[in-house]
Amino acid sequence: MSYNLKDVLVYAIQTVILKKNDAQPPGNSIGWMEGLGLLVFAIGLLIPLYHWLISSRKNLQADRLLFKQTYLQMSVPQLQDECERLYGIKNADAQAIRTILGHPTNVNGAIALFQFGYMNVIYQAPWFRLRDKWFKIRYNIGFLIWMLFPVHIALCLLLGALELYNPGLLNSGPYAGQIFIALAILESMGAYLIFGDLKRMGRAITLVEFNR
Repeated sequence: MSYNLKDVLVYAIQTVILKKNDAQPPGNSIGWMEGLGLLVFAIGLLIPLYHWLISSRKNLQADRLLFKQTYLQMSVPQLQDECERLYGIKNADAQAIRTILGHPTNVNGAIALFQFGYMNVIYQAPWFRLRDKWFKIRYNIGFLIWMLFPVHIALCLLLGALELYNPGLLNSGPYAGQIFIALAILESMGAYLIFGDLKRMGRAITLVEFNR
């Protein structure tokens, strides 16, 4: 039996407001007509959303092209605001932005590197340098440590699966399987966040060497 919105509202009023314990719930299934209506409704929402996304992307590309063509005529506040609006780069040094946009052979590549690595570099004419002399060492050590995460996550998943399949196998408590699985999930989240930091550090190193 199918049901409509009216049935749901009546049931909600009877149970929540009138506190009736004997209220009959609406049908527990949706008929094909309702399903078809929901499908048409979803398509009606997705089509304008798709067109909006395509239009927004085209407008963003046009704005970025205009920015790269006219940045020399912009004041410092305009330059910083446009850089933040178009690329999400906040509070970057104006001269650093001009240097990136003035790359002689690959402006888009320089912008892509600067977009992710600008917090880890310092502008030093004529190009950029890393924030400190130990930066590469910290990056390499961090990457080596990060590589241990997949191994430990896989081990936790394996132990969790064994414990769930055969409870008590590891003698680690009644909830050992769930704990191992939860630990693997938490470590996966941490590994993802650390990888993001390493990615930004790697982009900064590449940016420094990009103009050589």
